[in-house]
Amino acid sequence: MTVLTGIDAVAKAHGNFKRAETWPHESGVRYVLHSSGDKKRELVLTALVFHVRYSGTVMPDARVDGEWQVTPEPAVR
Repeated sequence: MTVLTGIDAVAKAHGNFKRAETWPHESGVRYVLHSSGDKKRELVLTALVFHVRYSGTVMPDARVDGEWQVTPEPAVR
């Protein structure tokens, strides 16, 4: 599963999801959701995914059993 397919699954499963928008972007997706208190009020959700290089920092996806893990820097050739 890629990050974009994960975002797609979560967005479409959300209770306020209305539709996916056609938005040709190689690393992004766009959805329309409705406001919780007003189904006629539309909210646009745009998600852009980037690959960011890091150097020995704690990455947001580095949780193991609820604890943050330091992700080692990949070897550079």
